[in-house]
Amino acid sequence: MKAPPARGGTPRTRQRSATLGVALTETGGQERWRRRVGRSAAPVVDSGLVYLVHHPAHALRDASRLWALDAATGEPRWQRSLPDGSASGPAVADGRVHVHGAKGELSAFDAASGELLWHRPSGDTQLTCCTPSVADGTVYVGTGRGELHAYDAATGEHRWGSQAAGVIDNTPSVSGPLVLVGDSHGGAYACWAESGKPYWHIPSRYGASSVAIGGTEGWFVSGKAGVGLFKVSLTAGAVLRRYLLDGSGTAPVLADGVVHIGTGKGTLLALDARTGRKPARGRRRMRV
Repeated sequence: MKAPPARGGTPRTRQRSATLGVALTETGGQERWRRRVGRSAAPVVDSGLVYLVHHPAHALRDASRLWALDAATGEPRWQRSLPDGSASGPAVADGRVHVHGAKGELSAFDAASGELLWHRPSGDTQLTCCTPSVADGTVYVGTGRGELHAYDAATGEHRWGSQAAGVIDNTPSVSGPLVLVGDSHGGAYACWAESGKPYWHIPSRYGASSVAIGGTEGWFVSGKAGVGLFKVSLTAGAVLRRYLLDGSGTAPVLADGVVHIGTGKGTLLALDARTGRKPARGRRRMRV
């Protein structure tokens, strides 16, 4: 099988706590505006709007809110109360905003107006922080029960479900016909996007982060205390190389052929995705 270039499903940064939303200019870094937003995951910018989800203090008990702010001014365009608390971020694609609730509920809103388009209830009681991923008209999302589900992005119709070993808090990644995900104590998984049938599994009792994709290869963090960075073949499901980090690693981010990862020791590391070596140009490793 040949895996086409990666599309959609780019892993996002992990959930973080914030009280202020701040917009800076790209070149000089001057502040443009700021707005108090409470605790939220990383925002998403699309078509001149900033989308973010406010996280309540008790995600399993209290409601949360979805905000759409003007990217230029920070002024609210619309806001909506979510059916249940959310501890994840929004996913924006094809004019829709998809939000996953802490109890596994999934909702889709019109990106321009905030109108609720569809809602999928859930009976889950175990907290999940999985931000959805959208590719080719399908929404992929993990649950606190270790299930990966696929839904029609336009209608909310359930397409399939696939079982992992642990909680799936990490955003699924999509590469050609494959969906890839890491769970809390089972490792990294690949399944077929069309059916949800398993393709390969790289086991790890320490779980795995979301998978950053470049061509036919992927990168994820696993191992005891999260100090292992793994490069894998998407077609074979085999580990190609292992790297030892100096501390617990964040989920990798791949851009312009370079894999970026931060560690709990305050190190920011960059590796050439093809060779696994430090890039030839620029500052590639620094303390932050």
